[in-house]
Amino acid sequence: MPKLTKQTLEKRFPCPHCGQTFRTRQGLSGHIQFKHPPGTSKYTTRPIKWLTDIQIYKSVLQSANFSDEVVSELTEILAEWGLIERFIAWAPSEKNLKVGWADFKTYLIVAYAQMYANRRLIDRVDKILARAISRLR
Repeated sequence: MPKLTKQTLEKRFPCPHCGQTFRTRQGLSGHIQFKHPPGTSKYTTRPIKWLTDIQIYKSVLQSANFSDEVVSELTEILAEWGLIERFIAWAPSEKNLKVGWADFKTYLIVAYAQMYANRRLIDRVDKILARAISRLR
């Protein structure tokens, strides 16, 4: 291996997970994506950490002035994902089944779409009921 100059060594980017260094930011980014994807950290499997994350997420939503209904729905979506992730990791019959970052993003997209579809349906039913009640009077 060729010797690296002092300037090259100073410009290297260390991995925050394992300490390995890379010459470019792109190299570090690729390393983190393939070697340390979200959800594989030893800290994400602890239930206390997971519950703390949910509470932090809830307080961030509340400080952003979301309504209590929206905060509870979004917090519930995050909590459900944590349960799904832990169940898959626990399932003894499925040793090769893993969930990753792409699965989490897909789950969030589908859950948010379902949440807003349910809200539109409730609004439509409320309008229909209001019209029916006003006709009865």
